[in-house]
Amino acid sequence: MLRMSRTSLQGLSPRRWRNAVKLKRKLHKIQSEEKTTKAPKSSLEIRREFLDYFLDLDHKIISSSRVTPVFDPSVAFTNAGMNQFKGIFLGDMEPPHPRVVNHQKCVRVGGKHNDLKAVGMDNYHHTFFEMLGNWSFGDYGRREACAYAWGLLTGPFGISKERLYVTYFSGDPSLELPPDLETKETWLSLGLSPSQIVPSGLQDNFWEMSVTGPCGPCTEIHINTCQNPSSSRSSDLKELWNLVFIEHQRLQDTTVQPLGCHHVDTGMGFERLVAVLQGKTSNYDTDLFVPIFDAIRRSSSAPPYQGKFGDSDLSGLDTGYRILADHARMITTCISDGMIPEENHKLRRVIRKSINVGRDVFRREKILSDVCCQVAETLGEIYPDISRNLKRVQTIVEYEEDLLQDLKSSSGKIWGEIVKQRPQLGAISDPYASGLVLGYKELQKRLLEVPGMKNIPGDLGFKLYDTYGLDPEVIEELAEVEGLGFNRKEFEEVMEKVRKNSRAGARTQESLGETDDQGKYQYSREDEGYVFQEVQAKVVGILIDGELIPEKTLHLESSLKNKQIGIILDKTSFYTPEGGQLSDKGRLRIKNLVFNVSEAQKLQNHVIHLGKFDPSNYTDKINKLSINDDVKISLDEVHRVSMMRHHTATHLLNSALRKIFPAISQRGSVVTRENLVFQFSSYGKIISPDDVKSIERLINKCIGDGVPVKTRIVDSIGFNGEEELILVPGAIYPEKNLRIVEIDGEQLKSKEACCGTHVHNTSDLKYFRIIEIASKGSSSRAITAVAGPEARDASSKILSDVPPGDSNDPNKRREMVLDFMKSEIKFAVESTTENFVVHCLPSDSIEVESFPLQKAGELYPEKPIFIIAKGKRKVRARCFVPENFVTQTFNADLWMRSVNKIFNSTLGSFDDENPVLTRHTRVLKLPKAEIHSRVKKSIEEAKEFALKNCRKP
Repeated sequence: MLRMSRTSLQGLSPRRWRNAVKLKRKLHKIQSEEKTTKAPKSSLEIRREFLDYFLDLDHKIISSSRVTPVFDPSVAFTNAGMNQFKGIFLGDMEPPHPRVVNHQKCVRVGGKHNDLKAVGMDNYHHTFFEMLGNWSFGDYGRREACAYAWGLLTGPFGISKERLYVTYFSGDPSLELPPDLETKETWLSLGLSPSQIVPSGLQDNFWEMSVTGPCGPCTEIHINTCQNPSSSRSSDLKELWNLVFIEHQRLQDTTVQPLGCHHVDTGMGFERLVAVLQGKTSNYDTDLFVPIFDAIRRSSSAPPYQGKFGDSDLSGLDTGYRILADHARMITTCISDGMIPEENHKLRRVIRKSINVGRDVFRREKILSDVCCQVAETLGEIYPDISRNLKRVQTIVEYEEDLLQDLKSSSGKIWGEIVKQRPQLGAISDPYASGLVLGYKELQKRLLEVPGMKNIPGDLGFKLYDTYGLDPEVIEELAEVEGLGFNRKEFEEVMEKVRKNSRAGARTQESLGETDDQGKYQYSREDEGYVFQEVQAKVVGILIDGELIPEKTLHLESSLKNKQIGIILDKTSFYTPEGGQLSDKGRLRIKNLVFNVSEAQKLQNHVIHLGKFDPSNYTDKINKLSINDDVKISLDEVHRVSMMRHHTATHLLNSALRKIFPAISQRGSVVTRENLVFQFSSYGKIISPDDVKSIERLINKCIGDGVPVKTRIVDSIGFNGEEELILVPGAIYPEKNLRIVEIDGEQLKSKEACCGTHVHNTSDLKYFRIIEIASKGSSSRAITAVAGPEARDASSKILSDVPPGDSNDPNKRREMVLDFMKSEIKFAVESTTENFVVHCLPSDSIEVESFPLQKAGELYPEKPIFIIAKGKRKVRARCFVPENFVTQTFNADLWMRSVNKIFNSTLGSFDDENPVLTRHTRVLKLPKAEIHSRVKKSIEEAKEFALKNCRKP
């Protein structure tokens, strides 16, 4: 840009001087217009600038935690940036760095922060929002915190100092807390005038984590949103940033005492900050929402968003825009973080409200899925999990839409009849809530039993919530219709009492000290198998039939033979039931005594070894068990290794299902010595026999590749940085010593948070087979599978799950049997590295005569193939040898005869078949007790014969 000083204009003629001045003024005007019209910062730039500012101040960037509170059962959603740091404030965890900064995904629906009803009605309420924050863990204090906040707002963010106001804690005599004058002086020293600094009391400027625990004064930074400060009102002041100084602790007796270590916890609403920096009065006018509004308009062909509120929004269109855009952000984030509507009724309520807005306001079915896609585009760059999980989000949303439609034509009709009798009930915001009809009838029953009832008592409120699944908000609405009050505080007190009672069931052994059970993970993989370290322990407690005995010695009298005895040790290698895996079995050797452990249970922090002494140990008071006796622990190693196999197989199954299905959710699992059962919900697709074979191929490929199974230990902060980590929806995990089990295969990758025991290499699973699939409801399935050497011969019942309409059609049945056989043989061919194939077709649901074994040779005419069809009591076999493999020692007749020594069946070949190239046995009936072992031996013989005699052509 041309610059002209006064000196440069000297010496010019008057006319030229006037022209030069005009030019200078014109250039100055252009410069001013450039400054005025400069594009505001995007939300991406603002978020990045916030992080960079604190990064330069030696803060470490910490990943956002999930909106699913996996470490805290007391809240339904992560609702503040400080949630993941609770353990640090409570002194239970070490901080990852003295100074940290992050942007946190948050959700507020119901409870103390009930933003749901207000969403769409004003310009700033949201269910999903981001919180920017910086923290100091015992490092800096209020002076630095205030200076950093002030420096960012008035520096890089360019907010005028005159627009900012602050508050500080004015003290509370009842708690003997003085005014926070240090904060006031700090603000004065930063250049604020006294009129910009306002004192405030306990309610607004004293932060508390809970009823008890860390707390402290806070200072809030407010901004005047009025464009003309001289005509502004108090309502124009909006809170922008809250700085909390955690330096006290609230005790049970409600008094407050100083904390030994002081912390700083700050939070600033990102959506409001973006609105301020983009010069908007509404959060919904920023680049966080405008692209979503555009997507809604494209999908619905509705008129464009105009930003109207209240009475000016006569049609409710703009309110609908805001509700749908906000809720879609919340829904997309929650589902991508692993939350499912079945486990969180608040999420389901928001989904249904969005579906209804899409239908009623925008006249479009299934618009929500399209809007979620735009949300992924808007937030996916910052939170990659949202983009990765978009298909899952859309599949679950579409499933919920179909489910809601079904409900409207079933239970919705029943509620509709009730509303006809009582029209006021039409105001209930969630008329399709699970249990609403039964819950309403329960309320009517109580009203008849208690005439003149003025309020819904806490016990009834809890029953409506716990038994019938009604939200507190729905209970409030029912109360309002009936002219009743609903005391939320009393309701929450009843809930807390129930929680305390459920936790109080097992406190009798607190004085014993906890059992160190880390020995359960102490085993190694050697050439000969797994080696389990012997653990030496001491007896610390003795129970008879579940009761802790006060005596320090138990005499093993014969009268105790039928009693269940429990032994608590100071350490153990026994695994207790957790994560679906059942208990270990084994023995305890105590002096000359042998105690057979049938089950180990964890009670609080104590491991109780349940079982009985060897019968020979019961005498008349000669043998005894005493506190502090030395114990040698030995596990049933076969039992443990089988469970390790099945637990690792469960992880691979979970991963394979996620690879094949657009959206699944684990509902539970049981890991035993004999098998595994994996229960899951699938959305948008029903598992088929072809899917089963694909799953088996993926898992057995991973087993064949011999992939290491690695375990890492992280805390809750490190956990939040883990990408693509599989969790069980609704499960609560420990904040410390969280185990992550990872399998990084070529085609199959698994990473789960898990406390179970696992093999160290997938090759130790030997083989994997699905033997049964059971339906547990409209979307729920339970897969039973086995792993280990015996899995190859396990019988499959998969085809017994064919729908009745298909199983009654002979052609369809034959087609499915052929497809099943083709899939099995293809799997066997792909799974072997040999130049021949030996495979068993096990199925209890298909008669062995039904298998068209003659077609097996057509599938892979270039390979020698030996197929055995095994049913419940029958067996038959057929083999094929290509002509170029035939030698004096290897052909189909010789191969079949070697195996038939075990079966002792009649051999055969059809007239048009050469017995050198193909041979079969007739159907043979075998005793049920023998069939499994004879088939197993025949497979071994077929393999051994081929290995010895089959040569590559």
